[in-house]
Amino acid sequence: EEEEEEEWHPQDAASTTPQLLSALWFMISQGKTMAKGESMTILFPNMMESLNTPTYLARLMAHFDSCKDVCDDFGIHTTLVPFTSNK
Repeated sequence: EEEEEEEWHPQDAASTTPQLLSALWFMISQGKTMAKGESMTILFPNMMESLNTPTYLARLMAHFDSCKDVCDDFGIHTTLVPFTSNK
């Protein structure tokens, strides 16, 4: 059942941290055009190993947390919530 659900989410080909950051910042910039309560999910299959590493994920989220202070919408109207699969 979970595999079927993943088919409906777009996937990004990011395979490095700079590519991942670029994709995530693009998603964040798109958030300002979304209606309240609307969400966007993108899978990063080439980054699964890194994203499932607690230290990597903590550092990634710390980067975005520090950026909230200089962004107009991010952190106020748009949030980033990581989801990792139990696979």
